[in-house]
Amino acid sequence: MKTKQPLRILLDLNSQSSIDEMLENLKNSGEFVKINHSKLASWIINKFKTEMFERHKAQIIQEHFNSKEYLINLATKVQNTDDASEMLEIALRKIQKRSAKPNVKKDKQMDITNDRS
Repeated sequence: MKTKQPLRILLDLNSQSSIDEMLENLKNSGEFVKINHSKLASWIINKFKTEMFERHKAQIIQEHFNSKEYLINLATKVQNTDDASEMLEIALRKIQKRSAKPNVKKDKQMDITNDRS
């Protein structure tokens, strides 16, 4: 593997414990497995890019859509157009599409809460 300049990636707690678990599992799978967090993360990223990125690209974009920045940009464009109503309708549909996405994390938390009741 070629090395490039270092890149620091901050992981959320769930991702960090997942990579710790995978690393421990790999190390326990054979005596001569030599891997660290960086090598495992690099392998996962390369594999994801080649096999899954294009399939999940729309989902990634939707989940990371910045509606505030989008609206600020749109407000600037609306000032310079004669057809502001059409632009606003398109913007509203885009924002509604984003907010209609089910929140899997909240659904899982509700299931856990309901199980404890």
